[in-house]
Amino acid sequence: MIVVFSMGTINYYVDSYAQLRTTYLDVAEKMAEGYHVTGLSESRYNERYLALAAIHAMETVPECAVLGTSRSMTYQKEDFHVESLYNFSLSGGYLYDYYSIIGYLTDQGKLPKKVILEVGGPLFYEEAIDPSYTYLQGGIDYLNAVIEGHKAKCQYPAVGRQYQKFLSIDYFKYNLECLLKGERFQVTFTDEVENTQTTKLSDGSFITSKEIRDLSVDYVEHLTRDIISSKSLYKVEGYEELSDQRIGEFEKLVTWLIDQGVEVSLFLPPYSDPIYSFMKDNQQDYAGVFASEEYVVAFAKEYGLKLYGSYDPAGCDLQLEDLEDAYHIRKESAAKALYLR
Repeated sequence: MIVVFSMGTINYYVDSYAQLRTTYLDVAEKMAEGYHVTGLSESRYNERYLALAAIHAMETVPECAVLGTSRSMTYQKEDFHVESLYNFSLSGGYLYDYYSIIGYLTDQGKLPKKVILEVGGPLFYEEAIDPSYTYLQGGIDYLNAVIEGHKAKCQYPAVGRQYQKFLSIDYFKYNLECLLKGERFQVTFTDEVENTQTTKLSDGSFITSKEIRDLSVDYVEHLTRDIISSKSLYKVEGYEELSDQRIGEFEKLVTWLIDQGVEVSLFLPPYSDPIYSFMKDNQQDYAGVFASEEYVVAFAKEYGLKLYGSYDPAGCDLQLEDLEDAYHIRKESAAKALYLR
């Protein structure tokens, strides 16, 4: 009996997968009430499960949704001049993440009237796929079926309370490992926007931690120089050509959204000047990045879509002072990248 009690207690207290004490659905419901959340990053949370929980918790459909990577996470309704917005951007977000989010929104009748899609440099690069998208595979399969004109039942992973986890031996073993390392799922709900920890705002957008906000320009410059000298540019090394399959999947998604009456806009997030200049000087190694922008510009023109930004930082006069690290723009400077082409 003592063993069983100890197992249940540790599973509840640590709850590393947010399935007992505070679930992703609990977090999303508090966000829907207007609260912001800290402690998620420190708890190593599953961003995709929280995004799905946010869809479940939505009582009203936002006018606009933003889908992208961490480079789009700071954008809010004021940046796009809309009445309401939810930011579904995900770390390592990829085209299949766009499919899954739009699939679940569609299944629940919550597809916004406007959708902003980030088209980062690696979006059409075969080697840039982040397997995390598989957490929401059900939404991908559902949307593909809908686009093809088939009837389908959307499959959902559980994001609410899972009582069977109280006495799960496997869950206990993992939670015990986490406990011994001082780790547990623990979040705080707050009205404050800027906090010591990274803050997930009620609209899905992010404010980075004070530690990151306080990083100096010298640090950003040093980090950027190290990335360039080691030729370890994020997800674009060896990117010489676009994937025809990814292009086809992108066009299928966008044209389907247009057919549903959704106003689709595209966003090209800028690189810093040192990184962009390095890629330009070594264009044979990063040809896919430049081909990607060329393709997106032509595609937006063909379909009459709004196109924001450019990979080229000169378009918005992006300086190292505007960056929190080698790739991410500070919240106060992020809007400058949203100029219309």
